Amino acid sequence: MEMMEKLLEIQQAINIPKKNYNKFGNFYYRSAEDILEGVKPLLKKLKLVVLLNDEIVIVGENYYIKATATLIDVESKEQINVQAFAKEDTTKKGMDSPQITGSASSYARKYALNGLFAINDVSDSDQINDIQEVKKEAQKKEKPEEKPNATMAEIYKLVKKYNYQQEVSQFIKDKFNKTSSKELNDIEAREVLKLLQGIDKKIKEDNKNEQ
Repeated sequence: MEMMEKLLEIQQAINIPKKNYNKFGNFYYRSAEDILEGVKPLLKKLKLVVLLNDEIVIVGENYYIKATATLIDVESKEQINVQAFAKEDTTKKGMDSPQITGSASSYARKYALNGLFAINDVSDSDQINDIQEVKKEAQKKEKPEEKPNATMAEIYKLVKKYNYQQEVSQFIKDKFNKTSSKELNDIEAREVLKLLQGIDKKIKEDNKNEQ
């Protein structure tokens, strides 16, 4: 069997469920480790191996992790490479430098594996519906002051108020495959804000009921 035929068989057969749960955002997602675990039986059957390598790339003042997923045919030694990038956060609450780099590496490797094995990691149908609702509300209620910068300012305000830096960062990574709130588009930022506003409202109601 040719190398591309083997890859085609993997892409047709692979099924990696989203079994990791993000409690903060109330959704499930898959990790790079899940993908590797799920593909191992197929690799053994087809006599293939996967190698993952990271490289630090500097663009301006920003540091990126470039992950390369390499699929190698044990018999023919033919290779297929797919690369993906993830920007390192300069700081992340509760994490030291090695953990920040490791987080960016995990994200980049997951994206590289997604590309190699044609894994569709876009929004689930219920998430798409949520985003469309946010978009509709934004179009109905948008005012001059309700620009992306104002949305981000409100996000930062609520994140700081409840010390949710780590939770929101993980939410953005798991749900949008992005490593920083600065990478969010307008619709995604509004979804994050909607989540935080819901939490803020619930906390206020709970505090009021306790009085």
